[in-house]
Amino acid sequence: MRSLQKQREHNRALCAVPRGIALALFYAVFALFITPLSTHTKEKQVVIVRQSSNESSERLIKGFKIYLSRQGIKPELSIFTTSEIHLHDTQLTDSIRSLQPQLIVTIGSNLTRTISAAITDIPIVFGAVFQPEISGFVRSRLRPGSNVTGASLDIPPEIQFKYFKLVHPGLRRLGVIHSAEMNDLVKQAQQAAASAGIELFAIPVKKGVTGGIERAVYSALDTLLGQIDGLWSLSDPTVFSQTNTRMILTRTLRERVPFMGFSSTVVASGALFALDFDYKDIGRQVGRLSERILRGESPSTLPVTRPGVIWLYYNENTARQVSIDIPEEFEAVAKKVYK
Repeated sequence: MRSLQKQREHNRALCAVPRGIALALFYAVFALFITPLSTHTKEKQVVIVRQSSNESSERLIKGFKIYLSRQGIKPELSIFTTSEIHLHDTQLTDSIRSLQPQLIVTIGSNLTRTISAAITDIPIVFGAVFQPEISGFVRSRLRPGSNVTGASLDIPPEIQFKYFKLVHPGLRRLGVIHSAEMNDLVKQAQQAAASAGIELFAIPVKKGVTGGIERAVYSALDTLLGQIDGLWSLSDPTVFSQTNTRMILTRTLRERVPFMGFSSTVVASGALFALDFDYKDIGRQVGRLSERILRGESPSTLPVTRPGVIWLYYNENTARQVSIDIPEEFEAVAKKVYK
Protein backbone atom coordinates (compact mmCIF):
# COMPACT_ATOMS: atom_id res chain seq x y z
CA MET A 1 0.00 0.00 0.00
CA ARG A 2 2.84 2.33 0.97
CA SER A 3 4.73 1.45 -2.20
CA LEU A 4 1.61 2.19 -4.28
CA GLN A 5 1.29 5.65 -2.68
CA LYS A 6 4.97 6.40 -3.40
CA GLN A 7 4.42 5.37 -7.01
CA ARG A 8 1.50 7.76 -7.37
CA GLU A 9 3.51 10.67 -5.89
CA HIS A 10 6.32 9.84 -8.28
CA ASN A 11 3.91 9.88 -11.24
CA ARG A 12 2.44 13.26 -10.15
CA ALA A 13 5.95 14.69 -10.00
CA LEU A 14 6.66 13.43 -13.50
CA CYS A 15 3.45 14.99 -14.75
CA ALA A 16 4.23 18.31 -13.04
CA VAL A 17 7.33 18.85 -15.14
CA PRO A 18 5.54 18.96 -18.50
CA ARG A 19 2.86 21.22 -17.03
CA GLY A 20 5.56 23.61 -15.76
CA ILE A 21 7.30 23.59 -19.11
CA ALA A 22 4.01 24.12 -20.90
CA LEU A 23 3.17 27.07 -18.67
CA ALA A 24 6.58 28.60 -19.25
CA LEU A 25 6.20 28.11 -22.99
CA PHE A 26 2.76 29.70 -22.87
CA TYR A 27 4.06 32.84 -21.19
CA ALA A 28 7.05 32.96 -23.53
CA VAL A 29 4.81 32.75 -26.62
CA PHE A 30 2.39 35.26 -25.11
CA ALA A 31 5.30 37.62 -24.52
CA LEU A 32 6.27 37.35 -28.19
CA PHE A 33 2.87 38.76 -29.12
CA ILE A 34 2.61 41.51 -26.54
CA THR A 35 6.20 42.79 -26.60
CA PRO A 36 6.09 44.24 -30.13
CA LEU A 37 2.80 45.92 -29.30
CA SER A 38 4.19 47.55 -26.19
CA THR A 39 7.50 48.70 -27.71
CA HIS A 40 6.43 49.44 -31.29
CA THR A 41 6.81 53.11 -32.30
CA LYS A 42 4.16 54.30 -34.73
CA GLU A 43 5.51 55.90 -37.92
CA LYS A 44 5.26 59.68 -38.01
CA GLN A 45 2.50 60.91 -40.29
CA VAL A 46 3.55 63.88 -42.44
CA VAL A 47 1.32 65.67 -44.95
CA ILE A 48 2.83 67.65 -47.85
CA VAL A 49 0.55 70.11 -49.66
CA ARG A 50 1.40 71.71 -52.99
CA GLN A 51 -0.49 73.49 -55.76
CA SER A 52 1.01 71.65 -58.70
CA SER A 53 3.34 68.77 -59.43
CA ASN A 54 5.86 70.90 -61.30
CA GLU A 55 9.64 70.48 -61.40
CA SER A 56 10.21 72.92 -58.54
CA SER A 57 7.92 71.11 -56.09
CA GLU A 58 9.31 67.73 -57.17
CA ARG A 59 12.87 68.86 -56.44
CA LEU A 60 11.82 70.33 -53.09
CA ILE A 61 10.12 67.10 -52.05
CA LYS A 62 13.10 65.06 -53.24
CA GLY A 63 15.49 67.13 -51.12
CA PHE A 64 13.11 66.78 -48.16
CA LYS A 65 12.96 62.98 -48.45
CA ILE A 66 16.70 62.57 -48.95
CA TYR A 67 17.52 64.62 -45.86
CA LEU A 68 15.10 62.77 -43.58
CA SER A 69 16.21 59.39 -44.91
CA ARG A 70 19.85 60.19 -44.13
CA GLN A 71 18.81 61.03 -40.58
CA GLY A 72 17.10 57.65 -40.22
CA ILE A 73 13.60 59.14 -40.33
CA LYS A 74 11.12 57.60 -42.76
CA PRO A 75 7.71 59.11 -42.07
CA GLU A 76 4.49 58.00 -43.66
CA LEU A 77 4.01 60.67 -46.34
CA SER A 78 0.73 61.85 -47.81
CA ILE A 79 1.03 64.35 -50.68
CA PHE A 80 -1.93 66.54 -51.58
CA THR A 81 -1.84 68.35 -54.92
CA THR A 82 -4.69 70.82 -54.79
CA SER A 83 -5.05 71.19 -58.54
CA GLU A 84 -5.70 67.45 -58.73
CA ILE A 85 -8.05 66.91 -55.81
CA HIS A 86 -9.98 70.18 -56.36
CA LEU A 87 -10.78 70.74 -52.73
CA HIS A 88 -12.11 73.96 -51.30
CA ASP A 89 -10.14 75.43 -48.41
CA THR A 90 -12.27 73.88 -45.66
CA GLN A 91 -12.31 70.52 -47.38
CA LEU A 92 -8.55 70.64 -47.76
CA THR A 93 -7.92 71.33 -44.09
CA ASP A 94 -10.51 68.74 -43.06
CA SER A 95 -8.78 66.14 -45.24
CA ILE A 96 -5.41 67.02 -43.68
CA ARG A 97 -6.80 66.74 -40.15
CA SER A 98 -8.38 63.37 -40.89
CA LEU A 99 -4.88 61.89 -41.29
CA GLN A 100 -3.87 63.12 -37.81
CA PRO A 101 -0.41 64.26 -38.97
CA GLN A 102 2.40 65.17 -36.61
CA LEU A 103 3.63 67.69 -39.20
CA ILE A 104 2.36 69.57 -42.25
CA VAL A 105 4.65 70.81 -45.05
CA THR A 106 3.26 73.56 -47.29
CA ILE A 107 4.83 74.57 -50.60
CA GLY A 108 4.21 78.15 -51.71
CA SER A 109 2.71 81.25 -50.13
CA ASN A 110 -0.94 80.70 -51.08
CA LEU A 111 -1.19 77.28 -49.45
CA THR A 112 0.83 78.41 -46.45
CA ARG A 113 -1.57 81.33 -45.96
CA THR A 114 -4.66 79.11 -46.23
CA ILE A 115 -3.47 76.26 -44.04
CA SER A 116 -1.70 78.29 -41.35
CA ALA A 117 -4.86 80.39 -40.89
CA ALA A 118 -7.02 77.29 -40.43
CA ILE A 119 -4.67 74.97 -38.50
CA THR A 120 -2.93 76.40 -35.45
CA ASP A 121 -2.46 73.25 -33.36
CA ILE A 122 -0.24 71.18 -35.69
CA PRO A 123 3.36 72.15 -36.59
CA ILE A 124 3.69 73.59 -40.11
CA VAL A 125 6.94 73.90 -42.07
CA PHE A 126 6.71 75.96 -45.26
CA GLY A 127 8.97 75.89 -48.29
CA ALA A 128 9.28 78.15 -51.35
CA VAL A 129 7.91 81.27 -49.65
CA PHE A 130 9.06 84.87 -50.17
CA GLN A 131 9.08 87.34 -47.28
CA PRO A 132 7.32 85.23 -44.60
CA GLU A 133 7.38 88.15 -42.14
CA ILE A 134 5.64 90.49 -44.56
CA SER A 135 3.13 87.75 -45.40
CA GLY A 136 2.37 87.37 -41.70
CA PHE A 137 3.35 83.70 -41.47
CA VAL A 138 5.90 84.37 -38.70
CA ARG A 139 6.49 87.17 -36.19
CA SER A 140 10.18 87.30 -37.03
CA ARG A 141 12.75 85.17 -38.81
CA LEU A 142 14.66 84.39 -35.63
CA ARG A 143 11.62 83.77 -33.39
CA PRO A 144 8.65 82.66 -35.51
CA GLY A 145 6.52 82.53 -32.37
CA SER A 146 3.71 80.16 -33.45
CA ASN A 147 3.19 76.72 -34.96
CA VAL A 148 4.81 77.83 -38.23
CA THR A 149 8.40 78.06 -39.45
CA GLY A 150 10.10 77.18 -42.71
CA ALA A 151 12.57 77.73 -45.52
CA SER A 152 12.22 81.04 -47.37
CA LEU A 153 13.43 81.94 -50.85
CA ASP A 154 14.85 85.30 -49.79
CA ILE A 155 18.46 86.00 -50.73
CA PRO A 156 19.82 88.74 -48.42
CA PRO A 157 20.15 92.18 -50.10
CA GLU A 158 23.82 92.45 -49.12
CA ILE A 159 24.59 89.35 -51.22
CA GLN A 160 22.56 90.69 -54.14
CA PHE A 161 24.33 94.08 -54.06
CA LYS A 162 27.72 92.38 -53.84
CA TYR A 163 27.03 90.51 -57.08
CA PHE A 164 25.54 93.58 -58.74
CA LYS A 165 28.79 95.50 -58.13
CA LEU A 166 30.83 92.59 -59.46
CA VAL A 167 28.74 92.57 -62.64
CA HIS A 168 28.63 96.37 -62.84
CA PRO A 169 31.69 97.87 -61.05
CA GLY A 170 30.55 101.41 -61.83
CA LEU A 171 27.32 100.98 -59.88
CA ARG A 172 26.81 103.87 -57.46
CA ARG A 173 23.12 104.78 -57.69
CA LEU A 174 20.60 101.98 -57.65
CA GLY A 175 16.83 102.23 -58.03
CA VAL A 176 13.94 100.07 -56.82
CA ILE A 177 10.18 100.33 -57.19
CA HIS A 178 8.19 98.65 -54.43
CA SER A 179 4.78 98.36 -52.83
CA ALA A 180 4.04 99.77 -49.38
CA GLU A 181 4.14 96.22 -47.93
CA MET A 182 7.86 96.13 -48.67
CA ASN A 183 8.73 99.34 -46.76
CA ASP A 184 10.55 97.63 -43.89
CA LEU A 185 12.51 95.37 -46.23
CA VAL A 186 13.54 98.34 -48.38
CA LYS A 187 14.78 100.23 -45.32
CA GLN A 188 16.99 97.25 -44.44
CA ALA A 189 18.15 97.09 -48.07
CA GLN A 190 19.11 100.77 -48.03
CA GLN A 191 21.40 100.12 -45.07
CA ALA A 192 22.95 97.12 -46.85
CA ALA A 193 23.40 99.19 -50.01
CA ALA A 194 25.13 101.99 -48.10
CA SER A 195 27.57 99.45 -46.64
CA ALA A 196 28.38 98.40 -50.20
CA GLY A 197 28.96 101.99 -51.32
CA ILE A 198 25.63 102.22 -53.14
CA GLU A 199 22.85 104.76 -52.75
CA LEU A 200 19.48 103.07 -53.06
CA PHE A 201 16.71 105.27 -54.47
CA ALA A 202 13.35 103.73 -53.54
CA ILE A 203 9.96 104.78 -54.88
CA PRO A 204 6.84 103.22 -53.30
CA VAL A 205 3.66 102.64 -55.29
CA LYS A 206 0.25 101.49 -54.15
CA LYS A 207 -2.95 100.10 -55.58
CA GLY A 208 -5.95 102.32 -56.06
CA VAL A 209 -4.02 105.32 -57.38
CA THR A 210 -5.38 107.40 -60.25
CA GLY A 211 -4.60 105.67 -63.52
CA GLY A 212 -4.00 102.30 -61.86
CA ILE A 213 -0.90 100.54 -60.61
CA GLU A 214 0.52 100.26 -64.13
CA ARG A 215 0.55 104.04 -64.47
CA ALA A 216 2.11 104.41 -61.01
CA VAL A 217 4.94 102.01 -61.86
CA TYR A 218 5.51 103.71 -65.22
CA SER A 219 5.75 107.09 -63.53
CA ALA A 220 8.11 105.77 -60.84
CA LEU A 221 10.39 104.32 -63.50
CA ASP A 222 10.31 107.66 -65.33
CA THR A 223 11.61 109.34 -62.18
CA LEU A 224 14.34 106.78 -61.59
CA LEU A 225 15.78 106.34 -65.07
CA GLY A 226 17.35 109.76 -65.15
CA GLN A 227 19.32 109.32 -61.93
CA ILE A 228 20.34 105.65 -61.53
CA ASP A 229 23.12 103.35 -62.78
CA GLY A 230 21.06 100.20 -62.31
CA LEU A 231 17.63 98.89 -61.32
CA TRP A 232 17.06 96.31 -58.61
CA SER A 233 13.88 94.27 -58.16
CA LEU A 234 12.00 92.50 -55.39
CA SER A 235 9.62 89.60 -55.69
CA ASP A 236 6.73 92.03 -55.34
CA PRO A 237 3.52 90.94 -57.11
CA THR A 238 2.02 94.43 -56.79
CA VAL A 239 4.80 95.89 -58.93
CA PHE A 240 5.75 92.97 -61.15
CA SER A 241 2.59 92.04 -62.95
CA GLN A 242 3.13 90.63 -66.43
CA THR A 243 2.32 94.00 -67.97
CA ASN A 244 4.66 95.94 -65.69
CA THR A 245 7.48 93.43 -66.06
CA ARG A 246 7.37 93.69 -69.86
CA MET A 247 7.30 97.48 -69.64
CA ILE A 248 10.28 97.61 -67.24
CA LEU A 249 12.31 95.22 -69.38
CA THR A 250 11.61 97.20 -72.54
CA ARG A 251 12.43 100.59 -71.05
CA THR A 252 15.59 99.55 -69.19
CA LEU A 253 16.92 97.95 -72.37
CA ARG A 254 16.11 101.06 -74.39
CA GLU A 255 17.77 103.33 -71.82
CA ARG A 256 20.67 100.86 -71.43
CA VAL A 257 20.17 100.58 -67.67
CA PRO A 258 21.29 97.23 -66.17
CA PHE A 259 18.31 95.53 -64.55
CA MET A 260 18.74 92.81 -61.91
CA GLY A 261 15.74 90.49 -61.97
CA PHE A 262 14.34 88.66 -58.94
CA SER A 263 14.40 85.23 -60.62
CA SER A 264 15.85 83.33 -63.55
CA THR A 265 12.54 83.59 -65.43
CA VAL A 266 12.94 87.39 -65.56
CA VAL A 267 16.47 86.93 -66.92
CA ALA A 268 15.12 84.66 -69.64
CA SER A 269 12.75 87.49 -70.58
CA GLY A 270 15.55 90.08 -70.83
CA ALA A 271 16.87 91.17 -67.42
CA LEU A 272 20.66 91.37 -67.22
CA PHE A 273 21.12 88.82 -64.44
CA ALA A 274 19.61 87.33 -61.30
CA LEU A 275 20.54 85.21 -58.34
CA ASP A 276 18.27 82.24 -57.90
CA PHE A 277 18.00 79.29 -55.55
CA ASP A 278 18.03 75.50 -55.75
CA TYR A 279 14.68 73.92 -54.79
CA LYS A 280 16.41 70.71 -53.78
CA ASP A 281 18.45 72.70 -51.27
CA ILE A 282 15.25 74.36 -50.02
CA GLY A 283 13.81 70.86 -49.58
CA ARG A 284 16.82 69.85 -47.49
CA GLN A 285 16.25 72.86 -45.28
CA VAL A 286 12.57 71.93 -44.89
CA GLY A 287 13.75 68.42 -43.98
CA ARG A 288 16.19 69.72 -41.36
CA LEU A 289 13.50 71.82 -39.68
CA SER A 290 11.04 68.93 -39.88
CA GLU A 291 13.51 66.54 -38.28
CA ARG A 292 13.93 68.85 -35.29
CA ILE A 293 10.18 69.21 -34.89
CA LEU A 294 9.54 65.46 -35.20
CA ARG A 295 12.16 64.93 -32.50
CA GLY A 296 10.29 67.24 -30.15
CA GLU A 297 11.36 70.85 -30.77
CA SER A 298 8.80 73.64 -31.21
CA PRO A 299 8.52 75.47 -34.54
CA SER A 300 8.05 78.71 -32.59
CA THR A 301 11.76 78.69 -31.67
CA LEU A 302 13.24 77.44 -34.96
CA PRO A 303 14.51 80.34 -37.13
CA VAL A 304 13.32 80.67 -40.71
CA THR A 305 16.12 79.73 -43.11
CA ARG A 306 17.38 81.39 -46.30
CA PRO A 307 18.72 79.74 -49.47
CA GLY A 308 22.02 77.98 -48.87
CA VAL A 309 22.78 77.26 -52.53
CA ILE A 310 22.66 80.29 -54.84
CA TRP A 311 22.92 80.15 -58.62
CA LEU A 312 23.82 82.92 -61.05
CA TYR A 313 21.87 83.40 -64.29
CA TYR A 314 22.62 86.09 -66.87
CA ASN A 315 21.50 87.15 -70.32
CA GLU A 316 24.36 87.50 -72.79
CA ASN A 317 22.31 89.43 -75.35
CA THR A 318 21.14 91.93 -72.73
CA ALA A 319 24.73 92.41 -71.52
CA ARG A 320 25.73 93.48 -75.04
CA GLN A 321 22.78 95.88 -75.33
CA VAL A 322 23.55 97.64 -72.03
CA SER A 323 27.34 97.58 -72.62
CA ILE A 324 28.19 95.36 -69.65
CA ASP A 325 31.11 92.93 -69.76
CA ILE A 326 30.24 89.89 -67.69
CA PRO A 327 33.34 88.82 -65.69
CA GLU A 328 34.97 85.65 -66.97
CA GLU A 329 34.61 83.94 -63.58
CA PHE A 330 30.85 84.42 -63.83
CA GLU A 331 30.80 82.78 -67.24
CA ALA A 332 32.47 79.73 -65.71
CA VAL A 333 30.11 79.37 -62.72
CA ALA A 334 26.80 80.56 -64.18
CA LYS A 335 24.02 78.03 -63.84
CA LYS A 336 22.63 79.14 -67.18
CA VAL A 337 23.48 81.75 -69.78
CA TYR A 338 20.58 83.03 -71.89
CA LYS A 339 21.52 84.10 -75.43
